[in-house]
Amino acid sequence: MEPYETPPRDVRQLVLVRVAVTLATVLGGASAAQAATFHVDSTADTADPTAGDGVCGGGAGACTLRAAIEETNAVAGMDTVVVPAGTYPVRSRLFITDSLFLQGAGVATTLLDGGGVSGLLWIHIPTGQTNEPIVHISKLTLQNGRAQVGEGPAGMVVAQRCYVTCTECRVRDNDSSVFGGGINNAGTLIMRRSEITGNELPQGGGGVTSTGGGLLNSSSGRLTLDETLVYDNYATRGGGLRNEGRAEIINSTISGNRCGGAGGGIYNSGTGYVLIVSSTITGNRANQGLSLFSEPALGGGIYNVGTTAQIQMGKSILAGNSDNRSRFDADYAPDCYSHETFRFTSFRSNVVGVVNDHCSFRDTIWGDQRFDEVGSAEHPLDPGLLPLAGPGGFLRAHALAVSSPAVDAGRFGSSSTFFDCRAVDQQGHVRPIDGDGDGEAVCDVGATEYGSDARAVTELVLVDTDADADVQPLADGALVYRPGLPPNLSIRAATLPSPVGSVRFTLDGVQHRIENIVPYALQGDVDGDYAPALLTSGSHTLRVEPFELADAQGAAGAPREITFTVVYGFELIDTDTDQPIRGLASGDVLRLSTLPPRFTIRANPQPATVGSVRFTLDGVEHRVENIAPYALQGDVDGDYAPVTLAPGAHVLTAQPFSAADASGTPGALLQLAFEVQP
Repeated sequence: MEPYETPPRDVRQLVLVRVAVTLATVLGGASAAQAATFHVDSTADTADPTAGDGVCGGGAGACTLRAAIEETNAVAGMDTVVVPAGTYPVRSRLFITDSLFLQGAGVATTLLDGGGVSGLLWIHIPTGQTNEPIVHISKLTLQNGRAQVGEGPAGMVVAQRCYVTCTECRVRDNDSSVFGGGINNAGTLIMRRSEITGNELPQGGGGVTSTGGGLLNSSSGRLTLDETLVYDNYATRGGGLRNEGRAEIINSTISGNRCGGAGGGIYNSGTGYVLIVSSTITGNRANQGLSLFSEPALGGGIYNVGTTAQIQMGKSILAGNSDNRSRFDADYAPDCYSHETFRFTSFRSNVVGVVNDHCSFRDTIWGDQRFDEVGSAEHPLDPGLLPLAGPGGFLRAHALAVSSPAVDAGRFGSSSTFFDCRAVDQQGHVRPIDGDGDGEAVCDVGATEYGSDARAVTELVLVDTDADADVQPLADGALVYRPGLPPNLSIRAATLPSPVGSVRFTLDGVQHRIENIVPYALQGDVDGDYAPALLTSGSHTLRVEPFELADAQGAAGAPREITFTVVYGFELIDTDTDQPIRGLASGDVLRLSTLPPRFTIRANPQPATVGSVRFTLDGVEHRVENIAPYALQGDVDGDYAPVTLAPGAHVLTAQPFSAADASGTPGALLQLAFEVQP
């Protein structure tokens, strides 16, 4: 199946090119001369009269969500749209074509509502555009979308060469016509701590187009579900997920999905690859009373078909699913239907309800189930799961009963060959816990940990301290590229439960701060007004620990430790040591009396190596550098030459190009306004 690529009516054909985007690129962001932040202040659905003038609503009217997105589309760069609590009617689909932070106030309070008449979000690259959108969506709900016949998914479409993250999002109750009830992904999509629920696809096209009730991941798609619930979705094929690309399901739950044909939970086909780690797949149903010619109606939990389709699973539960057949039926396969040998392989420590001739589930080395707990058609294995529940009705998962065979069952595969025990479960609870009381804490199988009610740091987030709004999650290995971000930043820690007694921040091995009151921020806050933190150039290690009591006292919970790198567009370099002094940002003052006697300024474009960089100082071309590092006065094999800057105000620009000698395609311009004082 090809990715859905025909936007409705006035949007041109998408470019079908595969793309791989690294995490560093995503968190570095697309840079621009100056990023803009728009604060939505109206729930109306009206367009911007003069998109591209930098004024949301044209200055005469309110800043609506549609107007804010149109402004960000009009100018290249990573901009921010902040959407406060409220219900925002969407009467025609919103198109996002440029890099963007789209920030809501919470899944229960910021609601983008299609009203049963329109699709919601479509993220794509217009014909002729070269930049690839990087979009971070957080803390909002996409609901009640309804796509017209042939329009594609009603919730969200991610086209090829687009990279999207959704953190604490809910995609629910959308009614589509073809290819993905809630989401269609042909690019790269990461859903984290999110829910995809209640989306539907009707029978259509003989059922061929009614596929992927919750979401469809097409052959070009790269999908990650992390700490995410896929629940109560419906399609003819693949009630929860239809996959033909690459999908990773981690610490997640796929439950209660339905299909008329095959694959109640997951339908994997073509060259599709699915990796399932520490997840729970239960309560899904196939063969729900719909007969479509020769359409198979098999595999309540998983349907894996074809000689090139591949699923690998470790430390997971696949049990309690149904294919609406008696165990005496020749095609009985309630939990999995996968006939081809070694196309559904075990990475050990799994709990599988029914394994039979239709479910060829084998250890990746031994070719049997010696490292898994499995049942049979005659004696299905009860996974011992409690009803779906979660804090405040969100982040829901199936807790384990005390009698569950999944408790402390994750003994195998704790080497680098397979999967180590994750620090927290789907709901952020600490792993591992000694659930069976034998004195040894062993990771439970599935998405939740039995008996785990301890504290944990679940996420670290960059915060814009001017807007007091989240910018983006901060993951291990992240590149924080300052030109693509707001000028003043801090780091916020999210905990579960919230609040905890206190949180301790340790930066680069030194205790930095203890926070006793939520929100927990690296540099503190006053009633949610964050103080900016000084994030210097270079690599940093941040360790954040939750505690039971104030002032880092009492029992410690599960910490979170990350290493990240901060890169400024310009850096001040000591030319005697050839080492960086500090990053530079517009508005900085260089006091010569406090600086080394000889220095220069280095430009750091993204990507780090380009064809050339042209420096302009105070409106006059100063130098063209063809080889990295790119310095204002040049260098010889990294031995920098000093520059002389007269006292006063200066404006420095660095324009990267794809080819040598300032030729080829220009990249994102770097600009620095600064002052030199004696």
